[in-house]
Parts: sequence; structure tokens; C-alpha cells
Amino acid sequence: MALDYASFYRAICVTRDYFKNQNLPENGLAVVLMTDLLATWVMVLALRWLGLNTIVISGLHQVEKLQLKDVGCFVCIETDIANHDFGLANLPAAPVISLPVDIYQNIFEGELPPFEDTGVYGGHIIFTSGTTGTYKKIFIESHNEKERALNGGNVRGFSKDTNLLLFGLGLWTGVGWNCPIIIWTVGGSMIFEHRKNYLDYMPNYNFNALIPAVSIMKDLAKSGNSHLFQNKNIKIQSSAGLIGEDIIDAVLSKIDCSLFRFYSASELASAALIAPIKKASDTHWLYPAPQRDIQIIDEDGRPAQPGQSGEIRIGLNAFDAQAYYDDPVTSSKVFRDGYFYPGDMAVMREDGGIKILGRLADVINIEGNKIAVGPIEEKIQAFLQVNEVCLFTHVNALGREELIVAIEADVSPDEDKLDQIRQDFNSMDSVIFPVLKEFPRSETGLAKVRRMDLMEKLKRDYQI
Repeated sequence: MALDYASFYRAICVTRDYFKNQNLPENGLAVVLMTDLLATWVMVLALRWLGLNTIVISGLHQVEKLQLKDVGCFVCIETDIANHDFGLANLPAAPVISLPVDIYQNIFEGELPPFEDTGVYGGHIIFTSGTTGTYKKIFIESHNEKERALNGGNVRGFSKDTNLLLFGLGLWTGVGWNCPIIIWTVGGSMIFEHRKNYLDYMPNYNFNALIPAVSIMKDLAKSGNSHLFQNKNIKIQSSAGLIGEDIIDAVLSKIDCSLFRFYSASELASAALIAPIKKASDTHWLYPAPQRDIQIIDEDGRPAQPGQSGEIRIGLNAFDAQAYYDDPVTSSKVFRDGYFYPGDMAVMREDGGIKILGRLADVINIEGNKIAVGPIEEKIQAFLQVNEVCLFTHVNALGREELIVAIEADVSPDEDKLDQIRQDFNSMDSVIFPVLKEFPRSETGLAKVRRMDLMEKLKRDYQI
């Protein structure tokens, strides 16, 4: 379905009018069940116009995992009710409001309804697995939403002439929430695509901007469909995960594009690091985005020297999250002294270029997906019968995404067992197994592994 701005506005208005007659709770969270992206956006914008805070989920099983409190209502499209089990155990007692799809029959013509400025608009919650492998919620307020969007638009270079194609990113993700808001604020066009065979439909879209995840970058690189890339001068902003040089080379050779690499997080309103990619090797080094304070610090919190691995921290601005929603304990660890600590290791060159080395915290990033390493490390340790295991991901000298399984043991484990682990991680370009007799550890407390020091040792002694 294609909508101009007038039809989009009418759709929001009729949805808002319908909800007004449904005895909505005056307070509490409106939990919207994901349907197609356009319909979900219309429902969320209508509910926020009525002053309700919103969150979008893919299924009711997420309610308990997200530990949602003060749920005021569940909202979904009428035809989707049968797809959800509202009798699920531990589900909060809240009314279910279903939206009939036939209310949109007359949105394409007629007078525009007058805009009613209530002065009170709801916020929205996005969520991320964060640095612990569990959901962390981020509340985005409405009071500075326009300024926030304009700031993000400046960083990304979006304007009224931007036709952005976005693949299947739900309204719980940073990019999936922020980018449509930016596009609509500057007057551009949004194209939502969430079908599994999305490559078949790309030739139909007159897009000039694209934000692909790692998996989509790989699909674009492998595709032999010449019609797929008939659009010219596409601005591609790759924003997640480690991408091999072979993928970059293939995309640059097939698509007439300006390719950029972005490093950001759901907690940030705009990117922290950016780099234009003219050739594949450019993908490793990024530079601070405008007005961003980026630092690399050592284990003791001191500034790292050029060439020294450390933890990256990002100065927060007025549009970034300052804490997690309803989680003061994790907030105190991740948001400290005006900085956000995303849990990544990095190194800085003399010229200010920054290379992300992998995860410092207890998740790893595989094809843009954060996976908790604690349980995996425990299983591998028990399987190999070694003292300890630490997992890291990085891009190796060949530009390929590599999993490092660092092993603390007196002797190398059986090769057959290592081959089995390689099979378990066959989505990675390569898996390596450096064996050390001792990991560097803290000298006090629980003598925990100093992961930054371990990665530095691996770089130095194993040419990683």
C-alpha cells in the first residue's frame, strides 16, 4: 500500500477517533502487537496522540521477559486476535482493543481533519539485549522529539529528497524507531519491506537510501539479479555487526552507491562513529560523528594510548538515553559520569581513527545479533574440559568475521572437539582457538579475567 502524507494523516486520525471510543485507560502502557509495519506505526502514533505511552512487541511471550509493569491495554489488528494467546499464564489483566481494518476505506480523499493539539503526547519504549543478553528498555520522551529527529537527520544526511528503504526492523529497535521519525520530520519518504523474499521486490522501489543489517549486506553481495541494482547513487548506511571485506567489495562493485559504516546503539539518538567506505579496507576504521565525544579507556579508567586496546565510552547528549527504563542497577553500570559504556573493545590511532575490536562485556555480536556468551562459554569449557574459555568476535586481517575461542589450558584440546565447535558456529567466516596457560586476571576479589588485557595479549602474541 502506498500513502501520501495526507492519507497517512487521515489514517492516524480515524485510528485515534476509534481508540477514543474504546474506553482507553487514562494511565498505563499500551502494548501494541506487531502486524505489518505501516499499520503498526499508525496505531502507535494514534495512541501517543491520545497521551498513552506505547511499546511494540512481536508476541505476548515477550511481556514477561520484558517485565512490563502498569500495562493499561493490549492493542492489535482485529484479524490478528486469533494469532495471539491472551490466556497466556502470567499475562497482566488488561483489556484487549482490536482495530477493524475496514476503517481505512476512506483515507485517500476528502478534507483533512483539523489538527487537535492536546499538548500531552505519549512516549515510546524501545528495547535491546544490551550488554547482559537480557532485555533493557529505553524510554523515548515526546517533549523534544522534533529536535531529536532533526539532529539525527543531520548526522545521517536525510532530507525531503530521501526515499529510505528499511527492511523489517520493528518499532522496538533503535534504527526501526528513529529513522522513520526522522524521515517524516524532514518530509522524505519511507518504504517498509518485511517479506522474507524482499530481494524480489527491491526493483519495484524508487529508493535512494538503504540501511541494511549484516545479513542483508551478505544477500546483496551474493545476488545475481542485475535488475536489483538499477537505482543510481544509493546512500547505503551499514549500521550493525562486523562485515568482511569480501562483502564490502561485492556491494561496491554491484551497486552505484555511497557506502557508509555507522557505529551506534539503541541507547543513542544518533551515531557515535561514521566512516565513508571507498574501498573494502576502509570498513575497519571509523571516526567520531559530529559533536560526539568518544574515548578509549584502559582497565583502570585512564585514557588509553594510541594503539592500545581499551573500552570505548561515548559522551551523552541531550537526546540520548540517560538510563534504562525501570532498571537502576544496570543503568548505574552502563551510564556513568555523563558517558555511555556499550561494552565494546576498541583501539584508537594517532589520527583519531577508531577500530572496534569486539565485545568486552558478556555478549558477542554475530551477524548483528547479540548473543550472551556466559552460557556458551560454560558449555564449551565443560565440553573441552579446560580451565576457562573466553569468546570474542572481530574482523581479521583478511576482512572476515572471525570468532576467537580463547582457551585457558595446559595442552590444546582434541582437534575433533574443536571441529565440532567450528560446526556449531558455521555462520562465522572462521573460528580460531588460541590456547594460553593462564589468562590475565584481576589481582583482587574474584580474580576475574581481564578481558581487555586478554585481547591485547592475543593481538600481540597470536597476531590476531
